Amino acid sequence: MLNLTMVFYRPFIISKIKESFTGIMKRNFNDKGTKIDVKTDAHLKNADEVSEKNDMGATDMPAEKASTEDLLKKIEKLKEESKDNYDKYLRAQAEIENILKRNKKEKEEWYKYANEELIKELLQVIDNLEKPINHACKEDTFKALVEGVELTLKGLKDILAKAGLEEVESLGLDFDPCFHHAVLQEEHDSVEKGKICKEFQKGYLLKERLIRPAMVVISKGITDDNSPAGTFQGENKDNNIN
Repeated sequence: MLNLTMVFYRPFIISKIKESFTGIMKRNFNDKGTKIDVKTDAHLKNADEVSEKNDMGATDMPAEKASTEDLLKKIEKLKEESKDNYDKYLRAQAEIENILKRNKKEKEEWYKYANEELIKELLQVIDNLEKPINHACKEDTFKALVEGVELTLKGLKDILAKAGLEEVESLGLDFDPCFHHAVLQEEHDSVEKGKICKEFQKGYLLKERLIRPAMVVISKGITDDNSPAGTFQGENKDNNIN
């Protein structure tokens, strides 16, 4: 009878002993105070899962290796593209520098020979001046010389007019300090007071810009004063006579 009782209660007793032992071990300290890691069934289960994952990772190694090789190939390709782009940059920079140098040289050439066409036309004036002088010397005629100079002067004015040169109108007009430089005032019986009666030197405009004012005399009209003409005290009295 006792043996049957032991048979039925033996598993129960063993279970209780295991629980008691596990409880003691979970205190994590032995008699010397050293911590002890107790591996329960859950720990063993986790260990099995980790082992399975490691096994799976081992099977993924070829894929990771292939991915690394692809990245290295991409890096090499980017390096080559970067080198090509840098070479293109250097060539473009050199080309730009060459263009700037060429433009600078062309600009200098343009400034140097800007008046070439004008000079070519003025050569005709030189020819026209030489002809009447040589002719007058041979025939000893002053009239031929004068006519030749007049024709030459006309030709010179035509050439300069093509370049944009214009004369400033003066005689018989009101004095304008923007275009005239008055040097004298004098009595004049046919020109109204304040108007220009004489022109000492012509003034010129270059494409509507004044490059030299006309030097003029202004009429005082008819007065009873017999005093001589004097210097005009106008707005431009400080102007220099060119």
